[in-house]
Amino acid sequence: MLECSALEASIKNGTEDWEASLVAAHHKLSLSEKKMLNEDDEGKENRKQNDREFHLATIKACNSQNLLSSHSTVYFKYLRYQMLILTNRGQIAADEHKVILDACLKRDTQMAKQELEKHILLGLEHCLDAFKVEL
Repeated sequence: MLECSALEASIKNGTEDWEASLVAAHHKLSLSEKKMLNEDDEGKENRKQNDREFHLATIKACNSQNLLSSHSTVYFKYLRYQMLILTNRGQIAADEHKVILDACLKRDTQMAKQELEKHILLGLEHCLDAFKVEL
């Protein structure tokens, strides 16, 4: 809910500089995802950082420090669990990131929010399933 609300505002308020930072963040994420897909395990933590930077870039132009702060708090709590399992959803997640990027750049708020929500829920399901296996 927080990230989707911030994304909507960001798409509305975003400038060319916002678009450029979004493209740059996606490029870094894409490079680390390619390494992951090639089974390069050394960059898992770096990929998580690049993932965070991409998600932050999508919402950075929301113009609400309270919303960004609340999102950051929730995100870091979720990230704590992700770092324990350090699994990934592979090409599926990479494709979702690209769809979110494209929707943002097209200023298609509906598509961006829909894809972001799907991405978050599938990531959460993946994390929960991984914990079940660990137990």
